[in-house]
Amino acid sequence: MLRVRPLRGEATASYTQRLADAYWLTLPQLLDGAGIALHGHGAPPAAELHLSRNAAQHFAVLTSTPLPHLTRALPCLAANDDAHATGAAARWKRLESAQQPVRACTLCTRHRSDGATDTAWVQAAPQRLVCPRHQQAAPDRRLTSTVHTQGVPELAAAHHSHQRLLQHPRADTAWTAAHAITTSNTSPTAGTPA
Repeated sequence: MLRVRPLRGEATASYTQRLADAYWLTLPQLLDGAGIALHGHGAPPAAELHLSRNAAQHFAVLTSTPLPHLTRALPCLAANDDAHATGAAARWKRLESAQQPVRACTLCTRHRSDGATDTAWVQAAPQRLVCPRHQQAAPDRRLTSTVHTQGVPELAAAHHSHQRLLQHPRADTAWTAAHAITTSNTSPTAGTPA
């Protein structure tokens, strides 16, 4: 039995597709085998797969992963707007470009996919767009592949410093203040009469 584990922050559609790939199935075949009806068409990263509460429970059984663990790893699984649906159904929802996930580290993905695939899409916070272990980064949603960073050791050092800074007790307050200062209206014509 293959063990395909979700990546932290992974899109539900991405994890479902990785699972299907590992078993040499199409995504509709995988969902049908789990008793989940699929509606609409789509593919990651341009669309996300929304599962009803019943479908999420079927999916947890299929993956042999407790539902609370899945919802922690797959943020869109918990935030579904089909809570009133009684059947096990999945539907595609198109995402605006700003909402689309980015490509995950290919080596982390391969490790969590039992070697079956290296493609996964994650909703990563800015501080998690760099994988210092495998020296890859996903800096932009428009890129369909990761950027190899081994030639830029400063990036790994900056990422490490940033991670330490995030652990500081006043990191949130400092971030809010810095954001307010750097994004305030500082144009030379601001406040001058026309």
